[in-house]
Amino acid sequence: MAKQKFREFDIIPIYAPVSGLAGHVPSTMLKPQFCADCLNVRFKNGEVRKRTGYVAYGTGTITGVPLGFFRYQKWDGTEYTILATTTNVYYLNAGAWDSIANSLNGSVDSRCRFMNIQDKLLFTNKVDGIAEWDGITWQAIAGASDYKTGLILPHSFRVVAFDMVESGNPVPIRMRWSDIGDYSSWSSNSFIDLTEGAGARIVGAEPIYDYIAVYKDYSILMINYIGGTSIFSPNVHIHNMGLAARDAIVNLHTHHVFLGWDNVYAWNAGWQLQEIGNAIKEELFSELNDDNIGRCFMIHNSKEKEIHLFTPIATDSYPTRFWTYKYEISQEEGIRGVWSKNVLASTSCGNSVTIGGTERSLLGLSNGTIVHYDYTSLNDIAEAIASYFETPDFVISEEEYILEKETFQGLSVEAQGHKLTLNYSKNLGTTYTSLPEKTLQSTTNYNQEDWFFKDQGSQMRFKFTNNNAGETYKFRFYALKLIPKEALK
Repeated sequence: MAKQKFREFDIIPIYAPVSGLAGHVPSTMLKPQFCADCLNVRFKNGEVRKRTGYVAYGTGTITGVPLGFFRYQKWDGTEYTILATTTNVYYLNAGAWDSIANSLNGSVDSRCRFMNIQDKLLFTNKVDGIAEWDGITWQAIAGASDYKTGLILPHSFRVVAFDMVESGNPVPIRMRWSDIGDYSSWSSNSFIDLTEGAGARIVGAEPIYDYIAVYKDYSILMINYIGGTSIFSPNVHIHNMGLAARDAIVNLHTHHVFLGWDNVYAWNAGWQLQEIGNAIKEELFSELNDDNIGRCFMIHNSKEKEIHLFTPIATDSYPTRFWTYKYEISQEEGIRGVWSKNVLASTSCGNSVTIGGTERSLLGLSNGTIVHYDYTSLNDIAEAIASYFETPDFVISEEEYILEKETFQGLSVEAQGHKLTLNYSKNLGTTYTSLPEKTLQSTTNYNQEDWFFKDQGSQMRFKFTNNNAGETYKFRFYALKLIPKEALK
């Protein structure tokens, strides 16, 4: 790092510290634009920001555990926000959640799936069978009554289903499809068992280009429509890695991003995976509750270009951790991005739903509360958001002159918002010395904020915090202030 002379101080400037977490690199070896740790922050436009929160969404009593959201549109242009729980399906009616199907028998571990076909909404949860709704009447599809599935997709003028229970018997590697042009008619011989590729069950399936990508637990297959008597042809593209949880996948159309068993991956339908979770995978899998890994899920906010991965940690039954991946896609490098780490209340599902041209990231808390992850809210409903950002460790091995010639004298940050507290650590973040909380000069304009102290150590890490309700902050530059020892004489 180059230092700059400024009056009696030497300055080490850090511009746009938005490279995110890098848990696979020792904190003493990080480039200064990374962070050693963070919680409840976002990286956007060269700025570190306290993350926004969520607000209650919709009125009425929700029964069961929320399983998923969906946008359903009729041919006349009417749009519906749909919510499924383990016991009910609802639609948002003038701001209230109205039940359209009750007494369901779903499970948080088998999940559910919606799809649009013709003018209808189809729904399945692997227990109650495939049902349809036309905006008025909810009814089971009689022609599919022998087949239970938790996973349906439209493809080649058919409904395609995976991971079947047939006549009460599980067939977890089976792919089955309806008759062409008639989703209510299912022939008993219209199926194939996907024995190719490692794995004992089909976990998920998503369209990509003109194909269906089928994710078994330990392989990924491409399903190609070929017509004739065979209809579909499966080919294994990825060996020895599959999908860890049915809803822990995001479809970006040209790429899928998904949670595997040892990393977060991106895949473009080719013959190899791109590892995009290296920066967080050690912490992610060390804290993950393996017993409930099937309850992990992802949501994608396309406007913000953020993917959120929700995971249960420690002994939690439902996700309380979410990792945010701020990404971009390039033809040359595929997907690249930066990671941040967050916490929230116990959450069972989520999805981004666009109604009337407005995209909303909706979350279902496990207690039945429905919330909108709002990019303007300063709290999680009424709860304060505790946020911090930790710099890398500036150490003598990299900057010998710091200890030999100079003393840490303070820190400047170009910031705006409400309040910030600066802490510093000389032992890799094990303990911190806290400086007085500072009220920032403006909530709308950037200003230079200064902290002054005098200390030395073999390494120094800085931590910005704000744990206050109704408050936010963001910064785009910070600088270490050093004073030469000669100047102290």
